Amino acid sequence: MTDIHVTVWDDSDGSARAAAIFAHGVMTWGTDDRYGFGAQRPLADAYRLLMVDRRGHGASPDIDRTDYEVDADDIVGLLTGIPGGAHLVGHSYGGVAVMLAAARRPDLVRSLTLIQPGALRPAADHPVVAEALQRSRQATAELPRTCRRRSICACRPKGWACPCPSRPPSGSGPSGRRCANGPAGTPTCPSSRWRTPRGPR
Repeated sequence: MTDIHVTVWDDSDGSARAAAIFAHGVMTWGTDDRYGFGAQRPLADAYRLLMVDRRGHGASPDIDRTDYEVDADDIVGLLTGIPGGAHLVGHSYGGVAVMLAAARRPDLVRSLTLIQPGALRPAADHPVVAEALQRSRQATAELPRTCRRRSICACRPKGWACPCPSRPPSGSGPSGRRCANGPAGTPTCPSSRWRTPRGPR
């Protein structure tokens, strides 16, 4: 079994029911109401919901760099512990992780739901995808190289329409890990009053 944090929602009367594993994207955690899957709580009437906090998010342990492969390993670890497998749901970065997990253990996947998975590279030669990748690279290039992922809202490019999540609960501050684009040991961005949410501990 993995050492990631998983919140289980199951409002059943004790009867056996299908499980669903949810993997969130960046700047959030599994049960976050805005960017995570907190709004899916009512589904616990019909399914056993496993809301994953990917490594470096929510109450899961930190990791030097987020990694699709590590996230997929964690999800496969959850899948193998569920008799009959589970439905997989992934958003953004979490979408890529559940795709990889499904490819590794298709025998344990009841269904696969992807919400805006960040998997553009396989279609990089398509004109629309090439343009999206170019815009993404330009936006990322505007960020200071010293920007930590934990303070991305303080360092975000101009015109970024996505509102930053609300301040996380107290006691869930930044971890000081470097951002995915910065080399090890780089200094951090100027301090910000907001940090990426760590979720409830």
